[in-house]
Amino acid sequence: SSIRGMIIQHGLDNNFKINIERNNDYMKNISKIMVTALSCFMIAIPITNNIYADEENTSTEYQSLQVGDSYSVIEDIDALGFPADYDDFVDKIKEIKDSNPDLSPEQILKEYEDMYCNAAQPAGWYESWTALTLSEKILIATNPVNAAITKELANNAVAKTAELYGYNGLGDNTDAFRHAYWNALMTARINKGWAEAYATAHEDRNTSGNESDGYSKVAHKKMDLHNNKKGRNLVKWNDLLTKDEVFAQRVQGIMTNNASTGLYWLH
Repeated sequence: SSIRGMIIQHGLDNNFKINIERNNDYMKNISKIMVTALSCFMIAIPITNNIYADEENTSTEYQSLQVGDSYSVIEDIDALGFPADYDDFVDKIKEIKDSNPDLSPEQILKEYEDMYCNAAQPAGWYESWTALTLSEKILIATNPVNAAITKELANNAVAKTAELYGYNGLGDNTDAFRHAYWNALMTARINKGWAEAYATAHEDRNTSGNESDGYSKVAHKKMDLHNNKKGRNLVKWNDLLTKDEVFAQRVQGIMTNNASTGLYWLH
């Protein structure tokens, strides 16, 4: 059965729309008065050597951007680059992992590709599968529940960006906000180790040439890695019950377009 049903269960507020399955050692004690959760451990996973690429502090001077000027607007559905069939990939990989608990992530991926890549698939399926980086696929096979939560949090980040700015752009202030907010949510709702691993894996792709806004893919990757890290660092150890809106406000508080003091963007 689809694991989306395992995720969206609570309707109290944005914090509890996602059923977060955490490790027992990530959460210690929750008293009636305060949260004393501590000890969020970095995950150890086999991923490509360049997944933790250096994040270069690249300052840029602010340039005002008016709607209608030269910039790229991204369709909301893929503003963080998740392929359309992502949820289906996660569901099927989880089924394989549950049925074969002793398989390594690489073996799970091989099993998946043996089962599905050579079978008849809907139009666009292969393009969606190859749109994921190898590092992302390994992370999905390592923990498909966290991967599904990651996608839901990405959807939340895209929606919040559109709510605050009216659109989701590429290389501009909305792009910076979206990445930082997504990383803050992953850190708070899953853990910082996973947030760093997945967000970095998400950028582990070909950087030759330019993006549609005319800026190089290298410049975009540096910007995204920087803003991702800034977003993760906004989350404190006692933020388990902090509302999503608070994280959005914290991100807005570092929208400086100066890499030394906060988030930055290209144009």
